[in-house]
Amino acid sequence: MQKQREAQQKAESERQSLVNSQNSNADNDLVSQYMALIQDLITQNWDIPPSARNSTLAVVELRTSPVGDILSSIVIVPSGDAAFDRSVLQAVARVGNLQELRDLPNAIYEQNFRIIRLEFKPEDLLR
Repeated sequence: MQKQREAQQKAESERQSLVNSQNSNADNDLVSQYMALIQDLITQNWDIPPSARNSTLAVVELRTSPVGDILSSIVIVPSGDAAFDRSVLQAVARVGNLQELRDLPNAIYEQNFRIIRLEFKPEDLLR
């Protein structure tokens, strides 16, 4: 009787682990999709200055609200080219609102999208 109970508990534990793993994979896929969508929205509004070189990279941090408002954007890793950094911030300003964030479950939003860090490189426009 004890062995049967232990076998049932082990089977239930393995089933729960599988469910948790599947949920985690689904959450990761959702986060990846939304990050790519946000990156694309901003990139579509980006005018790269002529001074930019292929090795140029800027990292921008966005702070958002659950309804998608971009509350602030700052360059946290400057490219070394002020015009390039400005152009990225202008692209973010053109987007203004990431209304897609409204569709996210609150826990996923809080964990992944309240603060968003994105990299911008001139090659991004060549995709």
